[in-house]
Amino acid sequence: MDSATKSILQSLPDRVAWRDVPEFERLNERVLAMDWLYGDIIDMGDGWVGWCPNNEPPTAAETLAWWWVARPDLGSEIAKEADEEFREIILDYIAEAAASE
Repeated sequence: MDSATKSILQSLPDRVAWRDVPEFERLNERVLAMDWLYGDIIDMGDGWVGWCPNNEPPTAAETLAWWWVARPDLGSEIAKEADEEFREIILDYIAEAAASE
């Protein structure tokens, strides 16, 4: 992952307003995928999405999952760091978006 992308992702707060989430129309799809893969690590509220990792400190996988839910526009970079199963989910997500354009 390049340093500029990593800097953006590391600065993400634990809670993001819906209006600030890229590809908001597909947010539920990403949340459900991460719930399936890593358990209940994403929280949804009225107007926001948040991160509630199961581990302290959070695992690298939980961190990558949060980054992808909040910043799917950086999915290609996040996929480079993800394990095989998570990478497949991201790449399928990107392919579906490209097919619908």
